[in-house]
Amino acid sequence: MKPTYLEICNKLKKAFLIIFVFGQSLSMAASLDGTMIKNTGLKEKPQSQSKDVGQISKNAAISILTREGGWYQVKAITNLSGWVKMLSVRFDRKPYRPGKLGIGSVLSVMTTGHSDVTATTGVRGLSEEDLRNARPDFSALAKLVAFQANTTVATNFARKGRLKTNKIAYLEKSHD
Repeated sequence: MKPTYLEICNKLKKAFLIIFVFGQSLSMAASLDGTMIKNTGLKEKPQSQSKDVGQISKNAAISILTREGGWYQVKAITNLSGWVKMLSVRFDRKPYRPGKLGIGSVLSVMTTGHSDVTATTGVRGLSEEDLRNARPDFSALAKLVAFQANTTVATNFARKGRLKTNKIAYLEKSHD
């Protein structure tokens, strides 16, 4: 059964929220300490096939030194250092700018058209060579196209939900 327009919108909202939260955690990583979510092997390089140089236990305290792709270079309190997958790390501190990520930020976006928060995403666990050798997955693309809503489906959805057209003028282009 083909998903409805509303189901697609809800999935997209969830995906955006995950990307936003994930991006916020990445932007804080440069100066944060954290803990390991699970027992994790430390790698010599930021690659899955790289040699193990040690082991960090679940809940071990770490300092994040740098990020490369989907990996963090970390240093444990035992002075053992190496690379771990970014999804194995939990950050200890909150953003360094309290009050800048709440409702005030949302209001700022609504009134000025921009915010001072930058969300980023990264490629998880892929090396430069993996990216160079990547090939398109046309079957996955076909599945994605199946979620596309045409004008008729969107119009019927809006009519069923008693949505009304609301014309909004474009903002003038900023010259700063």
